[in-house]
Amino acid sequence: MSTESNYWQRAVPRRYTRRSLLRGTAIGLAGVAGASLLACRSTNTPLTAPGGAAGSATGQPQSGDVFNNYVAANLSGLDPMVGSSASAGIVNNSAYVGLFRFKTSTDPRTTLNLEPESNLATSIESPDGLTWTVKLRTDTVFHNIAPVNGHPITSEDVKASFQRSFATPNNTSISLINMIDPTQISTPAVDTVVFKLRSVFGPFHLTLAGAGASGSIMPREALAGSFDPGKTVIGSGPLMWDSYAPDIAINLKRHPGWFEKGQPYVDGVKVAIIPDPAQQLAQFTAGHIDSVRPTPKDLPTVQQNNPKAAVFGVPSSRSWVYFGHMDRPNTAFYDVNVRRAMSMAMDRATMAKAIFGSDFSNNGVIPAALGTSALTADQLGDASQWYKFNPEEARKLIAATPAIKQIRRFLYPTPTYGAQFETLCTTAVSMLNAVGLQIQAVPIDYNKDFINGGKGALYGNYPDDAVLASTQGVHNDAGSTLLYNYQSNNDHNLPKVSDKQIDAMMDKMNTTLDESAHLMAVLDIQRAAAAQVYFIPLPSEYAYTAVQPWVYNYQYSSSGNVSEGPNTLSRLWLKRS
Repeated sequence: MSTESNYWQRAVPRRYTRRSLLRGTAIGLAGVAGASLLACRSTNTPLTAPGGAAGSATGQPQSGDVFNNYVAANLSGLDPMVGSSASAGIVNNSAYVGLFRFKTSTDPRTTLNLEPESNLATSIESPDGLTWTVKLRTDTVFHNIAPVNGHPITSEDVKASFQRSFATPNNTSISLINMIDPTQISTPAVDTVVFKLRSVFGPFHLTLAGAGASGSIMPREALAGSFDPGKTVIGSGPLMWDSYAPDIAINLKRHPGWFEKGQPYVDGVKVAIIPDPAQQLAQFTAGHIDSVRPTPKDLPTVQQNNPKAAVFGVPSSRSWVYFGHMDRPNTAFYDVNVRRAMSMAMDRATMAKAIFGSDFSNNGVIPAALGTSALTADQLGDASQWYKFNPEEARKLIAATPAIKQIRRFLYPTPTYGAQFETLCTTAVSMLNAVGLQIQAVPIDYNKDFINGGKGALYGNYPDDAVLASTQGVHNDAGSTLLYNYQSNNDHNLPKVSDKQIDAMMDKMNTTLDESAHLMAVLDIQRAAAAQVYFIPLPSEYAYTAVQPWVYNYQYSSSGNVSEGPNTLSRLWLKRS
């Protein structure tokens, strides 16, 4: 094992304050932050069902063969800084990687710890939380595709990648890295990048380990315009672009220059285009695909038909919510009593049991998958009352706030999020109407109406008399998730919340370098946001993955509907016979 890997591992158990680490320790900051997150995980035990070899890393890794996967839709684009479809994620999450990454293992709980480790970079340090120095590996190369031709990854490539992120129109991931000043990135050596942030930002190391704009290190030729990343995939990840046949499959192949020698063990990955969930399950049972993501309702059937398959399950990092316009004072949803009434109308326990079965997450203001750093509905203090099923109080608020009846439509995208999400939305409408409202459930096309090239309902373009259902995902850590969803200048603040108190609290959180104080700030922000009910949370399913018995060392990663990530695909091996 390399010296740098040992350093990461040694750093994890240490307990220092964030400030003391900033003064003197290089990579230790990230290690301790990971340990802190581990301590904050939920005590709910994710499911690891017996059966199959996927949970086993024993024996000699076997090289060769192709891992067969699937996605529900055709490719909608290739540039990792443009668009966010699941099909594009298959390519982008494997061909492009970031400076750091979050650890995975055959225990699915590992991915929930959000513990950072080295990837293209080996260390990060800061004296003050404002200036951050990142040291790069010296044995990494890009894919051997013209015009890049497999040249080494240097500090100039990292600088160009972040500058391209800021220069790319409609790059919604910018909100994840807006603490970076792209004009203040310097490269004092080929293996050294220095970021001078716009202001002090304590969890910057977690930002660099997350997905989005920070996870797509590209060759400097992309910024220079020497090739079009929307047409040609040239990254540095463990897998390379091979071919694509619409309605049939996306094919990726092994990157022989990947820095983890011997990996990936598979020669490639074939991603079949299978829109029909029933067909996905049938192909898995027939042995034609090597992993499948069944809904909770389908899980018993999958286990019965595939008794040797290993099954992993964790609270889903994808939280379902609905909301209305918070930037239009003339709309009904702008009234806090309207929001509170609509939230109390939700019988979340009954809804979850009927749709998801026994395993579900009852989310607060951020997804429960973030563990005890995410407060549950009964931990929100006085605001807890707004998240409990209370139809009588909902009716009283409705009677006292007649403007609520201006809300007539409940919009939800279809078909990308699946049948269970759609049932969740129509059930929510039934519950709203049961307390005296007259709201119609209105499905809208995901690509045409919900996204619409950055101009759809997701971006605020929906009628004043409507609320909109969507996802509220996990982003790096609890603090970043709060920024992503509630900061007034964040592009992913879907209701367009503008709350001066919460903005001030988040500014203080960002500049808090002490680890314990940072966590307290995260919890306080959740309580403040909960009182205002800017998002109305719905229960979310557990995320399950079933894996064939011939798959070894499957390291579960939480990726929603975007298949396995680079850690998973580079580390598994296959023994079909």
